[in-house]
Amino acid sequence: MSVEEGNRAVVQRYYGEVFNQGQEAILDEIISPDYMDYGYNPPGRGIEGAKEDFPGMQ
Repeated sequence: MSVEEGNRAVVQRYYGEVFNQGQEAILDEIISPDYMDYGYNPPGRGIEGAKEDFPGMQ
């Protein structure tokens, strides 16, 4: 699998399983530990930061 195919698969899982189906646990598999969400002040950090944003995805 190429890097592009791998990236596409992660994005598809995010929108298909997390965003559309509400499966928060998938974030543990697809979010990097060094994730930074600069849309918040202070920025969301890591997998826990992504999970804090999860209710807003619904």
